[in-house]
Amino acid sequence: MNLYNDFIKYLDNKLSETDYLELNIFEIAQFLTMDHLVALISNTVDCIESLDLNELQTFEPNRSNIYAFVGYDGFLGSQFEDYSVDYSEFNLEEEKKRELRNRESAKQNVKEKIKDKIKYIFMCIIGIAFVAGGIFGIIKDPSGLFKGIGAIIFGGVFLSFGILKLKEK
Repeated sequence: MNLYNDFIKYLDNKLSETDYLELNIFEIAQFLTMDHLVALISNTVDCIESLDLNELQTFEPNRSNIYAFVGYDGFLGSQFEDYSVDYSEFNLEEEKKRELRNRESAKQNVKEKIKDKIKYIFMCIIGIAFVAGGIFGIIKDPSGLFKGIGAIIFGGVFLSFGILKLKEK
C-alpha cells in the first residue's frame, strides 16, 4: 500500500488535470492477448486488495516483484525514486546486484582472455614444432621432401593463425 500511495502521489505531482497518461498495453501484456492482460491486471488488483503479494503474477518475464507494474523501468534511475523510499531501496538493491553481476562477468572475461592466449600460444608452439620437425626431416632424410614440406606448411599455418589471434587479443 505504501508503494501504491507513493505512486499516486508521484502521478499527482507530475500530471495536471488536463494531462493524459498513456500506458503501453502491448508491453504490459507481454505482446499476448487482451484476455491475458485482463487476467494479469485482475490478479494484481486482487492480490493488492488482499495483501497477498506471494500470489502476484508478474507483468514481465523473470520479475517477481510488484514494482514491475508501478513504474520500474528496468534501467534504475526512474524519477519515481524521489517519491518512494521503498522503490528507492529496491533500486539500490538492484543496482548492487547488477554491479556484482558486472564484476563477475568482467572476471569471467579476463579468465576467457587468458585461456584464449594460452590456447594461441600453444598453437604457435605446435606450429614451430612442425616447422622445425619438417626442416629437420628434410635435412635428415632428403627422400622425405614432400613430408617435410607438408609439415612445414602445416606448422606455418598453425604458427600464423596463432600469431594473428594473439595480435587480436
